Amino acid sequence: MTSYTSPFLQPQSYIRDVNRFSAEGIAIDEAVGRAARQTAEFSYEYLSGWPLVSSHDPKDDIARFNEEEHPSKKYHLDATPGPKKVFEQIEGLVTKEGEHVVQVLHDEKDWHKGIAELKRNLRNVQRGVQQIRGSLNSYATKLV
Repeated sequence: MTSYTSPFLQPQSYIRDVNRFSAEGIAIDEAVGRAARQTAEFSYEYLSGWPLVSSHDPKDDIARFNEEEHPSKKYHLDATPGPKKVFEQIEGLVTKEGEHVVQVLHDEKDWHKGIAELKRNLRNVQRGVQQIRGSLNSYATKLV
């Protein structure tokens, strides 16, 4: 198994990016606020109930989640490239985390070791997701 560090263990750069958005971007398109809220929920929905701690097959959760449309694709955010880029980056973190979980599940040789590592990092990953979610929700509130 290759070494992996969850990007959610160090969410500060993503939080800084969200906090840098100006109110000007909000006035351009109210879709930015909706996308911010949905991006927050997108990451939280998946990682707060991480498939590894659920009672059903985590591969089903991951497959369902990967089929879901990313919030940044639901709205026309081209007029606000800064927020669009950050939303896409945060959504990409969720995808990357999901791919790592799939990799761990497929690594039969080190499966138990990988699961133990994922569980050991779970609280800190969830904390990072929560911080990013809070930042996105705070930004969306400023847009109202």
